[in-house]
Amino acid sequence: MRCCVNTKAGVLLLISLTPLPSGASPYAAEISQAELALQGHSYLLSAQIHYRLSDRAIEALKNGVPLYWTLHINLKQRRPWLWDKSLLAQNQAFRIDYHALLNQYRWANPQTGLSQSFATLSAAMELMSTVRNLPVIDSNLIDANLSHYVELKISFDDDRLPLPLRPIAAIDPHWDLSSTWTLWPLTK
Repeated sequence: MRCCVNTKAGVLLLISLTPLPSGASPYAAEISQAELALQGHSYLLSAQIHYRLSDRAIEALKNGVPLYWTLHINLKQRRPWLWDKSLLAQNQAFRIDYHALLNQYRWANPQTGLSQSFATLSAAMELMSTVRNLPVIDSNLIDANLSHYVELKISFDDDRLPLPLRPIAAIDPHWDLSSTWTLWPLTK
């Protein structure tokens, strides 16, 4: 009987710690504008992303915890009778961290090796917020007679937080820094 009481207590504790769906987090990123436009022989992505970091995320950043995000880019072709055909799935990872000795924030893209330092967090966030002319796909792979769209999402990578922060980030809405999927038509 004691085993059942402990199990029930454990289940109730787990349920009480599980966040209830309440819509978007006030700290979630938001993709407010995006365009995939033809330039030469390539389609280039430009987007505007708004990040709203919580005080907890800013405090962790200032205490030396790097924050990681991934921009997911999916290009799909609309089809009337079947599910839409995926033409491209591309990810762009980046991070922001703080160097206390230099009193600077640094943005970096681990895939390209590019990095840039800033005196303020707002300046670093402004760079992160703007995607300009990112090559996505060659125009020869797009059928001009068909309809296409782009799906974009910003995912905050809480799996890259230090181990003690991960369980907190999994249930605390202050760490819900990802966006929802956003769809934009392909400009031909």
